[in-house]
Amino acid sequence: MSYGYADRSDEAPLYVDDEPPREPRLAGRAASTVLAFVMLALAFVLFGLSGSVSGGAQPWLFCGAIAAFALAYAIPMAIVPALEDR
Repeated sequence: MSYGYADRSDEAPLYVDDEPPREPRLAGRAASTVLAFVMLALAFVLFGLSGSVSGGAQPWLFCGAIAAFALAYAIPMAIVPALEDR
């Protein structure tokens, strides 16, 4: 009789892609999360500074804030998954 799920003869746990989680992978994800939050905080600080600074530094601070925000988004969404698939 089927209960709507796969009957397994062994009691081994199921993992995504049938591979157990690895500690280096989890450590890398934690490090990338911290780095993404640091970059996001840096972006907000640079946006604030670019509004209060006058002169030639203002466009550089604004561009740096945009780059920091882009990296804060790209690290967990594109860079880390691409490195994990290698």
